[in-house]
Amino acid sequence: MQPDAIREMLAGLRQASMMRKPPGTVTILRTRIQEAGADLGEVERWIREHSGELRVAPSVRSRGLRPGRAIAPESGPTPYYVIPKTALAE
Repeated sequence: MQPDAIREMLAGLRQASMMRKPPGTVTILRTRIQEAGADLGEVERWIREHSGELRVAPSVRSRGLRPGRAIAPESGPTPYYVIPKTALAE
């Protein structure tokens, strides 16, 4: 995949707005990149070359009102990328 095609693909993906990130960056879930059919290795290389990084959000456990009683199954850790906005605007 060409670098411009990777940038355009990333810029067109929906951002993960609820993830923690520094100012001036965007977050994109790893699963969204995989769903787009991109070569994950190439995309990760492009992200690192443009000062981005992979982060992993911790597992989330939903608890009910009663101690020890979950109301939803625990979700696993969520990998996502933090990418500078300037890298997507080039």
